[in-house]
Amino acid sequence: SAEEKRALRQKFTQRRALLQSNEKDGAICRNFLSFFSKERNFFVYCAFRTEVQTRSVIEGLRMRGACVCVPKIVRDQMLAVPFSDKTAMNRFGIPEPVYGEDTTVQIAAVPLLAVDGEGYRLGYGGGYDRYFQTHPDVLRVGLCYSGQAVAALPHEQTDVPLDAVVTEDGVRFFSERLDRNAGRGIIKKRYENYCRKTQRAHPDAISGTGDPTYSRQGKGIAVSDFRTLFARSTRFGFILRQRRAGIGMDFPRG
Repeated sequence: SAEEKRALRQKFTQRRALLQSNEKDGAICRNFLSFFSKERNFFVYCAFRTEVQTRSVIEGLRMRGACVCVPKIVRDQMLAVPFSDKTAMNRFGIPEPVYGEDTTVQIAAVPLLAVDGEGYRLGYGGGYDRYFQTHPDVLRVGLCYSGQAVAALPHEQTDVPLDAVVTEDGVRFFSERLDRNAGRGIIKKRYENYCRKTQRAHPDAISGTGDPTYSRQGKGIAVSDFRTLFARSTRFGFILRQRRAGIGMDFPRG
């Protein structure tokens, strides 16, 4: 219900404020930039309040020559428009470009208050689900702190789950959704090549039963440099988990 979501938003807003730190934001930025190093078109939110900061992500992507779009709200519809220094505050108090048209992107980096083991996110109801419904080919990646993981969140048929999350500890994929289009196929192939190279993964690590590891905390190292430890995970599918015990994004069991 709306009242339930309101209470959850208040609870997880307070939790995120306690988790926020510049050090974690820097690690998340490095992990995102190192993993998504081959894609060229991005949709990145402009951070608000205690959301994971994205200024360094946007600057890093632009420095490598990528096309970076940011949200713009037009008649209650979210658009991905090219980044511009000419901005104005929207009705939510978030800066957005004054001009721009909706642009095709490959990867969308989105904020969240909490995320569960199926990839459903708790946000502010600001329009990301409606955007993803009309742009189904975009790979949906949440930026968050590891402590924002929860066992389960209430969701409706109109809610669109994430494909992955990037935290200060690394990258975690919800692999059952990697096959839906060419963009996800490219990323799946990247992992398949990596598994063959390391010879440490069972082949079905890519099909939803493997458990590759997180990168080392905050290092942002490339996929080919990961020191991985593979294990079975039938509940959450394809996960990148850090080698050291106790570190990584663990979703509490309900």
